[in-house]
Amino acid sequence: MEIVREPLVNTALLDQYIANSGLKTSFICTQLGISRQAFDKKRKGRFAFRGAEMYVLCDLLHISDVDKPKIFYPKATYISDDKRGIVNGTDDNG
Repeated sequence: MEIVREPLVNTALLDQYIANSGLKTSFICTQLGISRQAFDKKRKGRFAFRGAEMYVLCDLLHISDVDKPKIFYPKATYISDDKRGIVNGTDDNG
């Protein structure tokens, strides 16, 4: 079975919240306690945000409860060996 990983973060939606907040990236990084390089890697979905980092981001950027799972979703699509298409642990038949 092959696992195809989607990005861990919805970068476009997170960037929208950052832009709307008016906060500088350097301030956000300081509040998160991470470097700019680490933040960029996490923002682009190369690495996952830790729980505490997500909490701080949501607080700083006023991310709504509705948008939290849209932004931070470690989602994997599973492709079965027989190509039936198992997605998120369930097969096409439900």
